[in-house]
Amino acid sequence: MPKRKSSEEINCDTLEWIIDIFGTTSLLSSLIDAPAVNLTENRQLRAEFRKKNPNLPNGIYFDGSHWYSIKNGIKQDSYALQYQVKGTAHFCQTFAMMIYLNDTSTLKPERYADNISAAINYWINIFKKYPHLLDYVINEIRTSEWADKGYILYGTNIYLKNINKKQLMQFLNLLKEYSYVFVSCKQG
Repeated sequence: MPKRKSSEEINCDTLEWIIDIFGTTSLLSSLIDAPAVNLTENRQLRAEFRKKNPNLPNGIYFDGSHWYSIKNGIKQDSYALQYQVKGTAHFCQTFAMMIYLNDTSTLKPERYADNISAAINYWINIFKKYPHLLDYVINEIRTSEWADKGYILYGTNIYLKNINKKQLMQFLNLLKEYSYVFVSCKQG
């Protein structure tokens, strides 16, 4: 039986790189079959997005600090729905995707640790159902700025540039187990 890690060793920095990878617009677009747009790269769309009910194509949108779902002109997000503590940074891209797909049965208002666990489990299930996406994510991790900087997978001596599928899935299960640690992770 593996030695259980202390939650004091796990902190917000533990998941920073995976949050970045899961926010890859091409990955998100492929999962929702709609646009995943980084508004920091499009000034015209950004102005429309700021409206209460924006006239934008259905999809999910990143405003530079948070992800939102827009469907039929209705903008929703994990802060307003109380799936995530306002101002925190962790799985808002996943929550936006789940909201967009109307797949929120595992998310509950103000059950923040449970919602983080549900978001992580959502990715685990995606990878089990679509192994090619796991391959894609592994490649994204190996070629990411995090890998280039020499990051090591938490609790191991494995460089991200060498991560494999089994190691990523073990890491996601570890994050899920300690989801309560990430409830108050702030942006920046």
